[in-house]
Amino acid sequence: MEVAAGEIVEFVTVDRRVHVVRFTRDSLSTEAARFLGDTRQGSSPPMIQQGSRYVVTFENAPPGRYPFLVSGYGEDAGGAIIVR
Repeated sequence: MEVAAGEIVEFVTVDRRVHVVRFTRDSLSTEAARFLGDTRQGSSPPMIQQGSRYVVTFENAPPGRYPFLVSGYGEDAGGAIIVR
């Protein structure tokens, strides 16, 4: 998924399993890791109900690739957000 700096990304649970979204720090650039740490957006709290939401705001985010994992499906699923 590609977004412009300043946009938001929303993760929404569609089942009744517990999910956690976390950005993979060892795959982030130093600037991206610092941004997520400074904004306290490196991982979500456990999302325990269907329809739970986790919103990540990329306002003032440095451009780059932000890989993430979602736990709760049995095996982790993942992807990446590209900030332009």
